[in-house]
Amino acid sequence: AGETVRLLLDQESLEHLRGQQRGRLRQDWREKGLPGTVTVLHPLGGEMEVLLDHEAIRWGRFLKPGDEVRLKTAEPIVAVVRHVRPWRERTLVRLVVSGWDQTDLTSGQRIALSVPELPQDVQESALPPDLDRPRSKEERIEWFLSTVYCTCSIGGDGCTGMFYTQSSCNVNACGMPNVISKRVAGLIDQELTDRQILEKLAQDRGELLLKPHLLK
Repeated sequence: AGETVRLLLDQESLEHLRGQQRGRLRQDWREKGLPGTVTVLHPLGGEMEVLLDHEAIRWGRFLKPGDEVRLKTAEPIVAVVRHVRPWRERTLVRLVVSGWDQTDLTSGQRIALSVPELPQDVQESALPPDLDRPRSKEERIEWFLSTVYCTCSIGGDGCTGMFYTQSSCNVNACGMPNVISKRVAGLIDQELTDRQILEKLAQDRGELLLKPHLLK
């Protein structure tokens, strides 16, 4: 059809390139911080929120209350993590900082967050780094929807749920988030841990459940 093949790879070569890409991203995160957007500023209360981009999902979710981080501004701002939770395919981090330090920041401003690097075993694991943390039933269901990707049979780029997380799917246009929610709720009622529920979902839906993808 007159199309040109730029690069033809076998599976081993593709995985090698993926590894190189992950290495470049890790280097960027070490040097430049995690990319995100300032969403809320509360100088009087000393709190602010940063919504981290999708690519920062693993490093962002590894954060825990009490961790010290730095906002990469002209004069770096030291902050302490107060709360971390998924927000669709992104990660919302609530920070405690000096109210005076917020004066040069604005809502909607792009910013980078310098965080401690993940341990090597966490980086290499396929499982989410915030697995099995204490949450209510409703929070656990939302966590799963913000963690897993769709594995329905719609191919190509016809379903963005395969590249984002299930929480980003419009529940009025797609029934899969409701299917996953009901399945997870039932497994929670059986007193299964998050790890056990992920194993069950992977058995039901396949290994692509845990990573963004597009079906051919």
